[in-house]
Amino acid sequence: MAPNANDESGRLPLCEAASRNQLETAALLLRYGADANAQQHDERRPLTEAAFRGSEEMVTLLLAHGADSNASGPAGGSALLWAVCADALKVVHQLLQAGCHVDAPSAEGRSPLLQAASSRWPRALAIAQLLIQYGADVNHADHFGRTALMNSAASGQVPMARLLLASGASPSARTNRGETAVVLACRAYQEHPEMIPLLAQYGASLNVRDQYGTEMLTLAASHGHAAAVEALLQFGCPVDGAPGTLLTPLQAAAREGRSAVVDILITHGADLDRQGDGGSESPLLESLLKHDNEIAKRLIEAGADVRQGGMSGAPPLHYALGRFDDWVYERSRPPKVNRSLIELLLEKGADPSEPLGLSPTALDLARKTRNTQLIGLIKAYLRRSKGLEATTSVLPPSYQ
Repeated sequence: MAPNANDESGRLPLCEAASRNQLETAALLLRYGADANAQQHDERRPLTEAAFRGSEEMVTLLLAHGADSNASGPAGGSALLWAVCADALKVVHQLLQAGCHVDAPSAEGRSPLLQAASSRWPRALAIAQLLIQYGADVNHADHFGRTALMNSAASGQVPMARLLLASGASPSARTNRGETAVVLACRAYQEHPEMIPLLAQYGASLNVRDQYGTEMLTLAASHGHAAAVEALLQFGCPVDGAPGTLLTPLQAAAREGRSAVVDILITHGADLDRQGDGGSESPLLESLLKHDNEIAKRLIEAGADVRQGGMSGAPPLHYALGRFDDWVYERSRPPKVNRSLIELLLEKGADPSEPLGLSPTALDLARKTRNTQLIGLIKAYLRRSKGLEATTSVLPPSYQ
C-alpha cells in the first residue's frame, strides 16, 4: 500500500500510527513519503492525532517532517486546541514554540483558551497561564458570544476566573443571548462561594437580568445557591427584587424547594407574601403546590398570611388539603395531607368554614377525601372555634 493511500475504512496509515503513538511506524511511513499534512475524510490529521494523544515525541517527529502546526483538524480545531482538550501541557508548550497560532479557533469559534477555561483537567490552569503568556486574547468570544471568563464562571472555577480577570478579561461582556459572567455564575449547576464576590471586585454589575428578565438574586435563589444569595444581598441587591420583577427571590426559592435559601431570605427581611408581576402564587402557596411541608411551615411560622388567596382565589388551607391535586378526585389514592401543617394553618388563623365563592369549604374538601380522621380534625377545630369542647380524640399520634 502507498504511504498516502487510505485503507478500506478511509483511514490514513500515518494518522493511525500517530493516534496509536507508534513512533517507529510513523518514522518509516515518513521516510517512504507519507504526507505529514494529509487529512482523512473525517478531518483528522497526523499532528492533531498526536496532539490529542499527548505524545511529545510524535509531535516532534511530525513537525520535523513539515507538519503545519496551524492546519485544522476535526471540528475545525488546530493541533493546539486538541492538545488543550487532552490536558497535554508539554505538547501545548511545544506547539506554541513551533509557532502555532495561540487563538486559532474551532469551527464554532472556540479558542484554546476558551477550551482550557471550561476544562476541569488538573493542568487546565497551567495551560491557560501558558496561553496567556504567549498572547492569547482573554476576551476572545466564540460564535455564541461566550468568553473564557464566562466558561470559568459557569463551571465554578474560581482560580481560572481570577487568572482571567487579572489578565484583563471583561466581566461585562455579554453572550449573543445577553448573558454576562454573573448570570452564568448564578445559573451554574454547582456554585462556588467566592465567584460572585470575585466578579463584583472586578466591576461586574450585579443588577443585570438574564434573557428571560430574571434578576440575579431570583436566579441564584431558584438554583439553591445560598452563598451567591448571601453575596448578592451583601452587595445591595434588594431582597424582594426590583420593581416589576416577575418572580421574587422568595417565591423562586419556595417553588424550587430551596430551604436554605428560604431561611436566608427570611432572615434578611423578605416580604413573605409578595408576589411578582409574572402571574405567580405567593411563596406559601408555591410551597404548598409542591407539597414542601417544611418550607410551608417555616413561612407560616415566620408570619406568612395564612388567609391570602392565590390566583384562583383559594386560601392556603385549600391548597394544603389538595384542592388542586388529582388525588381529591381519585378515591383509590391516599391523600397528600400533613396533619401538623393543617394544624399549624388552623392555629395561625386559617378559616376552615370560609367558602371559595361557589366552591366547597375546607370541610367539604376534607369530606371528598373520605378520610374520617381529616374530617374529624377540621370538625374539632370548628367546634373549638365556637367554644365547644371536642369529646373524642380526633387523630391518632401516628397520623402525619
